[in-house]
Amino acid sequence: MKSEKVQLSVIVPVYNVEQYLKQCIDSILNQTFKNFELILVDDGALDSCPQICDNYSKHDDRVKVIHKKNGGLSSARNAGIKVAKGKFLTFIDSDDWISKNYFEEMMKEQDKYNADIISIRETTVNSNGEVDHHKLNEKSKIKIFKLNCIDALFSFCDTNFAWGKLIRTKIILDNKILFPVGKNYEDVGTMYKVYDKANVLVISDRASYFYRIRANSITNNIKKSDIYDQIYFLNQIKSICFPAKTGLFLWFGPSDNFKQTAYGEAVIATIINASYDIIDLTSSAYPATCLKIMEKLEKGITANIYIKERAELPQQSIIQVQKVDEGYQLFTGIFETSEEDGTIKIYQ
Repeated sequence: MKSEKVQLSVIVPVYNVEQYLKQCIDSILNQTFKNFELILVDDGALDSCPQICDNYSKHDDRVKVIHKKNGGLSSARNAGIKVAKGKFLTFIDSDDWISKNYFEEMMKEQDKYNADIISIRETTVNSNGEVDHHKLNEKSKIKIFKLNCIDALFSFCDTNFAWGKLIRTKIILDNKILFPVGKNYEDVGTMYKVYDKANVLVISDRASYFYRIRANSITNNIKKSDIYDQIYFLNQIKSICFPAKTGLFLWFGPSDNFKQTAYGEAVIATIINASYDIIDLTSSAYPATCLKIMEKLEKGITANIYIKERAELPQQSIIQVQKVDEGYQLFTGIFETSEEDGTIKIYQ
């Protein structure tokens, strides 16, 4: 291992997951593909995680451990990126685990297509440990994007999660891409940058990443600050004028108005779900207003002229993008934080 150039860096941020950590690490160390380094980033864990990490490093020289002050998921991932030596890297959450040939599958697809990103689907595991075997039994199919990899995100063909991906390290280092520290939904604000710089993306339906759904996870506990983080990333994405590329999205005539393009609308639509998070938070206090908002979101289903030019998109994508105009107003004009009591106020 020491004389062979490391092909893959596996970055696992660790924080207070002692009951899940061993399953995660064991699934990594027992891979059929062996040429990797495992970087465990202890993000100031307060339980036995630091000791668990150190113990693994004593028995397997592929395991590297970083102990740091708590800085959040983005900070931990960035710390792993800084020391990664692999030609490719992948992120795994410390409460998840992977199938035995997870790395082998991704590396084979990468070699076959000279891909910059390999994306593999997840198999969900509920809070009781029950696995969704339906996805596991599905026959694997692949989709390939060349030169237009970012379209895979904006057409809903792929997810913007950092986990479940194999990424060419050079893309992240050359473009100085790091995860935003201090914010949730960090993948929304990061992965579009990676996809925009990639030349070849392979999406596999093979569901060999086991994603654990926990009741106390960030994604299951939406807070007001989470919504504002999503809006922050939305504005970052919206402010970037991506070059026209061959593929699903083309500029519809000359226009400097980003929001008037199908590409621009799709960008906004990628995190339109934030509007539903807002509604979840406020519906009990403002049921009548939220009902009106939902009706407005549903209204222009067939009105968008750009959508008619994009019949090749999946129906789900079309419906999502058609809600963009009203959804964007929801982001920018309908809700506001009161400085006095910190509550969300809705403007009729």
